[in-house]
Amino acid sequence: MNKLTDLNVIVIEDNEDGGEILQALIEHLGMRVTITPQPQVGIAHALAEIPAVILCDLHLPGTDGYKVLSDLRQHPELANTRIIAMSAIEPMFVMARCKAAGFDGFIAKPMGWQSFPGQMYRVVEGIPVWDAH
Repeated sequence: MNKLTDLNVIVIEDNEDGGEILQALIEHLGMRVTITPQPQVGIAHALAEIPAVILCDLHLPGTDGYKVLSDLRQHPELANTRIIAMSAIEPMFVMARCKAAGFDGFIAKPMGWQSFPGQMYRVVEGIPVWDAH
């Protein structure tokens, strides 16, 4: 059995096209996915579902991924959830800040059909993922 099958993933992504692509990638791996453009809705889903992984865009309406991470880390029930930053901004400009903020990894957008499955396997296994492509 695939280690990813039936795991929950929450994606906080305000770009509708990006969300649809991520949904297809995640569902292709056999994972369940909830996508929301609204950070507070994503946090509420995370608390209700206790997902294995949260993928969070760094640039969100009215806030940013660093604030969302801080809010998520306030909840001990999410201690085992891996929270991964995503951004289309040049990774060299954001990866160090993501590490310092406490993200469990970074995946540069756009996600690739070939690289994304391996990235998700590593995330689920607890192996750091700091991929700039």
